[in-house]
Amino acid sequence: CGYLYRIYVDGKLDAEQVGSWAVEEAPAEGGILKIAYPNRSGADKPFAGALDGIAIFDTALTAAQVKARFEANRERP
Repeated sequence: CGYLYRIYVDGKLDAEQVGSWAVEEAPAEGGILKIAYPNRSGADKPFAGALDGIAIFDTALTAAQVKARFEANRERP
């Protein structure tokens, strides 16, 4: 049994995976949540890239809600 995780990029589904990261493993209030670290694959570089506009919710959003949030928050020319 696991949880279904979905990653959206620019309002579109980019990846999904079943995993076992439970809510109980998240840091307590005021703690630090590390994303893309530590690297459990054994490689010596845990993450090479940039993250921007990250949002974490305490409930699942529908694809329509994700798209609406993206559209409402994207920069307009």
